[in-house]
Amino acid sequence: MPRREARTLAPVALAALLALAGCAGQPGAEGYTSVTTPMHDTAYDPRQIFNGVPMPLEVHGTPPDGASPAQVAAGMTLPARFGSSPFELGENLREETRVVIAFAPANRLDGCRGPASTGAGRADGALEALIAYCRGRRELSSVLVRSTATRGPGDAGFAKAMNQAFLTLLPNRGPDEQGERRRRR
Repeated sequence: MPRREARTLAPVALAALLALAGCAGQPGAEGYTSVTTPMHDTAYDPRQIFNGVPMPLEVHGTPPDGASPAQVAAGMTLPARFGSSPFELGENLREETRVVIAFAPANRLDGCRGPASTGAGRADGALEALIAYCRGRRELSSVLVRSTATRGPGDAGFAKAMNQAFLTLLPNRGPDEQGERRRRR
């Protein structure tokens, strides 16, 4: 290939690669999952999560696919670093250490203090959920999840989106060990 053609093709090839890279992680046919606004109380300690022991779970609202709370619980597990423990569905677990999921949350709320209020859901059908890790009425950590890659436990993307959320919700180290020092109260 003549040198002149190579110089002409290089920018075109680079532009094509950048265009493809720009599509990664954006809404589209395969979808995306975004885990944002993590909050961690200084009382959060990952050693409180016991490997292999089912985690109590409260579910408020429904995911876009209309799945029941039992289907939500069955469609996810804790990350492998916590023994891939299953979730155990419960109601009114106010005094226990638990995970609370509010699908289509009406606003940023403290799901540990009372029943989570849920809205009508997103117009585009994307999954949106506030997930909180609670000890009694105290919120130890929380994240907001938005995903077009899944509509609920009825499809393959749900477990992956929830695993991504739990990795942010339940970090390996507490805020004091990371130098975060965030007290929200």
